[in-house]
Amino acid sequence: TVTEYVPEHKFADFKVEPELKANIIKKGYVVPTPIQDRAIPHILKGGDVVGIANTGTGKTAAFLIPIINKLILDRRTSALIMVPTRELAQQIARGDR
Repeated sequence: TVTEYVPEHKFADFKVEPELKANIIKKGYVVPTPIQDRAIPHILKGGDVVGIANTGTGKTAAFLIPIINKLILDRRTSALIMVPTRELAQQIARGDR
C-alpha cells in the first residue's frame, strides 16, 4: 500500500521574510511538497540537508527559499549555487518548481 504524505506545514507557516512569503503565496503555492516540507524549516534553522527526491518534486525551491530569505536578511551576503548539469542550471534559472 502507498501511504499519502500529509504535510506538517503550509508555505504561510515558514519563518521567512514577509516579502518572500507574500511572493510565494502570490504565485499560488499553499502546501509544500514533502521535500520542501521537511527541508525548508531545517535549513532556515541553519542545518545542512542532503535531499533525494524524484524530478519535479520541488527540490529547487527547497533550497532556494532559505537562500533567498538569507539574502533578503543580509544584503551583503551572496550565494553560489553549483549544479551537476547545464539542464539543471537552466531549470533553476527559469525558476521551475
